Amino acid sequence: MRYHISLKFIHWLTALIVVGMLACGFIMTDLDSKIYPIKWSLYSWHEDIGIIVLLLTLLRLLLRNTTKTPPLPIEFSKLIKFGAHMMHYLFYVVLVAQPIFGYLMATFGGHKVLFFGIPLPALVESNKEFAGLAAEAHEITALILIAMICLHVLVALKHRYLDKQDIIYRMT
Repeated sequence: MRYHISLKFIHWLTALIVVGMLACGFIMTDLDSKIYPIKWSLYSWHEDIGIIVLLLTLLRLLLRNTTKTPPLPIEFSKLIKFGAHMMHYLFYVVLVAQPIFGYLMATFGGHKVLFFGIPLPALVESNKEFAGLAAEAHEITALILIAMICLHVLVALKHRYLDKQDIIYRMT
């Protein structure tokens, strides 16, 4: 049994976007805007695409709860199954938290958040201290996401090539 095609599409689209967003996020923060005026355009695109990641994740959660998901192989131990489920839940938590922290970082920092030119409401007042905390949370969740992606890929490759379990077919 495989995941529904909509879940597979959202999975791979989100994976591509998130990898690009992580790279963009670390690169754009190190750019000197006097030398690289594109820096502010990158921030704008980063916000737009971050909101798309949030919307895709929420849609994926909805679809996951309304479509059948394939069971894990019966030969997996309870511990392996528990770890797989926890990793998936943690992915959802981080993929929702990451854009929210980005929104809070910008809004607490006194910046308007635009979604393809449409201003989003500022749900919080400008506060430099909270902006700093949100920025730290945004960076920490980015690092957690990088570690999770690496672990996810390594475990998938382990199952495929070391354990000779073709579990990857579920998401292809």
